[in-house]
Amino acid sequence: MTVILLARGDGQKYKPMIVFKAVPGARIAREIVAYNDENAHHTVQENAWTDEEVLEGWNEEIWRPIVETNYGSKLLLLDSLQLHKKNEVSLKNGDRDLGIRYIPESCTPILQPLDIVVIKIFKRNFRNIWSLNPEVDITRTMLSTWIKQAWNEVSEEAISNSFRQYVLQENNLEDSRDTAMEIE
Repeated sequence: MTVILLARGDGQKYKPMIVFKAVPGARIAREIVAYNDENAHHTVQENAWTDEEVLEGWNEEIWRPIVETNYGSKLLLLDSLQLHKKNEVSLKNGDRDLGIRYIPESCTPILQPLDIVVIKIFKRNFRNIWSLNPEVDITRTMLSTWIKQAWNEVSEEAISNSFRQYVLQENNLEDSRDTAMEIE
């Protein structure tokens, strides 16, 4: 299972996309459509990975509506995966005010705002919910409910602090690049 999370620098959270391991078009794929609501979107992929089809679904269901309803400058931070770079034009959704920046390889854990703090909090919340329900039969419905609850419990303050930490890290990298360029 993969969970794709999205948040703004001010702490606003958007609904997650939950990717279950299953064959697209098969029974489970048809079943999970009923799980979609205002709090999460669900899809399947044979390995529960984010491939081109999953990314396009995320763009259509989650990202494009955000781009189309939020005017002004926007910045989408992505890791340096070829998949992201290959789909940059579609992720821009025709918005000239949307910038896309790629976190350098091997730097995601220190530069990606959600990786810095937020995903750790989300995973801790999820584990706590799971540990409080040891007797429950684990179903896709239950996992979806717990994921939505764990994401809901991540505070806007934690998210905005994570973005502030990113800006500090990025400024430090910029300073070190400038310094390195001056020294050379």
